[in-house]
Amino acid sequence: MKILLISFLSLIFSETLVPNKKIKINAGEPSGIYCSNGKCIISSDDGNVYSFNPENYQIENLKIYGEDFEGVTISGNNIYLIEERSRKLLKYDNEFQLLKTVTLPYSGRLNRGYEGVTHYNNNLFVITEKNPCLLTILNKDLQITNQVLLNIKEASDIIIYKDELLVLSEQDHCIYVLDITNYKIKKKFNLNLIGAEGICIYKNQMLITSDKLSTVYFFDIPEL
Repeated sequence: MKILLISFLSLIFSETLVPNKKIKINAGEPSGIYCSNGKCIISSDDGNVYSFNPENYQIENLKIYGEDFEGVTISGNNIYLIEERSRKLLKYDNEFQLLKTVTLPYSGRLNRGYEGVTHYNNNLFVITEKNPCLLTILNKDLQITNQVLLNIKEASDIIIYKDELLVLSEQDHCIYVLDITNYKIKKKFNLNLIGAEGICIYKNQMLITSDKLSTVYFFDIPEL
């Protein structure tokens, strides 16, 4: 396994994205979000997990408790949650029965650990917040197969959409679009949001959570 350092070679600045609507939710400090089969799962910094309906905006506490959940993704019948401070990746079935726990070593500060998780081609991708932004790739058995240092100041969540890696940055107020094969930055979409912590795609919309405002913002999906 080798660690690659990816630098900025080209950066295309784009327009600032404007939300179509925003929905206030009662979910503590919502961080990660992932939508599948008509519902969204939201992980919260307070260690709770919520089910959120993006059609009628109903939210339910699923009574799943952790230390400080940051990222969440759904792959097949499995749900994955990442804890920042403990460096734990947790695998659940679709009934939220815990199947497996893996600790991912990281020597950074406790509150600068893992921020996001997503999946692509039977692999999981997790990312740390800053200093550095480290992208770790795991296979279906949750074994680390590669790590990439991204030349991005700060990351709060990641998704992969149309074979592009989207990195949400709360600090930089933007979404970085990276090539999934070489991790070079292709575009940057600016955001005028406070506390942007989670990102996902639902139907023809892009959803972004704000932890500070406990709000979900709905956007048109930008042209990547």
